[in-house]
This record gives sequence, C-alpha cells and structure tokens, in this order.
Amino acid sequence: MSAASHRLRQDELSKQEPILKVASLSTWFPVKSGVFGRTKEYVKAVDDVTFDVYPGETVGLVGESGCGKTTLGRSILRLIEPTSGNVWFKGSDLTTLNPHDLRKTRRNIQIIFQDPYSSLNPRITVGEAILEPMNVHKVLSNEKERKEKVMELLRRVNMLPEHYHRYPHEFSGGQRQRICIARALGLSPEFIICDESVSALDVSVQAQVLNLLNELRDQFGFTYIFISHDLSVVKFMSDRMVVMNKGKVEEMGDAEEIYANPKTEYTRKLIEAIPKGL
Repeated sequence: MSAASHRLRQDELSKQEPILKVASLSTWFPVKSGVFGRTKEYVKAVDDVTFDVYPGETVGLVGESGCGKTTLGRSILRLIEPTSGNVWFKGSDLTTLNPHDLRKTRRNIQIIFQDPYSSLNPRITVGEAILEPMNVHKVLSNEKERKEKVMELLRRVNMLPEHYHRYPHEFSGGQRQRICIARALGLSPEFIICDESVSALDVSVQAQVLNLLNELRDQFGFTYIFISHDLSVVKFMSDRMVVMNKGKVEEMGDAEEIYANPKTEYTRKLIEAIPKGL
C-alpha cells in the first residue's frame, strides 16, 4: 500500500465512532511478603493506558517482553481482571458486565493465542475444536448446519474439508494456527485480538498467516488488535501502533510515521534491533 493510500485509509477509518475505547486501564499484581502475606508493593503490568480502535482498523501493540502488551490484551477481554479503568465495546462497558452478559459479548471479541498447539485440545479432532464454541453459543440452527459451516471455514483458511477428522498433532505449526483462526471465525466476531499469533512460526509461515489475516480483514471487515514484540511485523499489519514500555504507552500514532520518525529513544532502540533487510 502506498503512503497516499495508507493516509486515505486512515482518514476514512478515523471518521467513524470507535468500536473499542480503552480508558485509563490499569492491571496491577500485588507482591506479598512476610508471614502474613501482606501486600508490600504492586507490579504495574498495565498502568493508565488509554487508546481507541476504529471499525475495520488494525492497531498494533508492540514492545519488548514484559512490557505489558499481552496483559493489556487479556485485560480488555477480562481474561485477567483489570484493577481500574474502563473498556467500552460498542457502547457497553466490559468492566461492569455481569458474567452472563460478558460471555455473550465475548462472541463478538475473539482472541488468537501465541501457541496454536496448546490452544487446541489434543484429544478431539480439529473439526470438533472449531465446532465446540459454535455449539456453546448456538450458532446457526442445528448440528448439520454447524458442521457445514466448519467445512467452509476450513476452506476459508486454506485447509481441506477432510482435515475435519484429524487431530492437532497431525499438522504443522502454521496449519494449527490456521485452525485456531478458523475457530475464532466460527462465531462471526467483529473484533479479534491476535496475541503474538505468529511469533512461534517460521518466517515463511509467518508471512502466510499474516497475509491470511489481512485478507480476512478486507473480506469481512474485522477489527484487530495485533500484539507482537516484533516491530517490523506490527508495521506490516497495522494502521496505527501503540508502543508500550513498563506498562505504559511510550508513544502512539500512525504505524508508518512511528517507524520512519520515532519520537522516543525506546522506540528507536526497538527499530534498531530489527535485523537488516526486514
């Protein structure tokens, strides 16, 4: 995409109402010590983070290991309960939803984890793994329609329908990640959080999965938060970038602009650490 096309796309995206608003979100973990286990201090994994995401946009969260980006992604979904702050998704504050309403909302916000093998139950076939959340959320009218949908999803991620009856150990890492993507798509979400979803894959396989994610975004209008320690991958995927350091936002803005003209020393060091030629 040319620089002019990129700017035009960003202008169009920002004219919309944000689909997600993260407001002053903090997630602190207590550090306890002594005989009585009193809290002496807190690890501020996420500390007063604020940003918006627009429909159809990909926002990259980038930073070195331990910067808080994964904790932030999981706090948005309340897989980890935040300490304070708010997360608004399509007008509903996720931090105040009761368990029943939160479970319903999670149908619209899916997450793709880093390790595709540990994300899949080795005792069930990949078809059953994709089918399981569809059954829980009662997607479509009956089992037959759901199974047909699973076959369609497998084709959509460049797998074969006959893979339905195979087990996770029979596939490569890239194929397993495609299966995890198909499982996320089964609920027809509007928003997907990709948490280091290509970092465990070989470079050539990474490119295939990244291109697939972009194709699906363009085809279905998905909105992504893309989490990675690899700034070059985040630049490739993202419209805007949020650079995190020690739980806080270091800088935020257009991905191309930050990559070309970083404003902080921390971001400059991340860029300098990228192997030449990427």
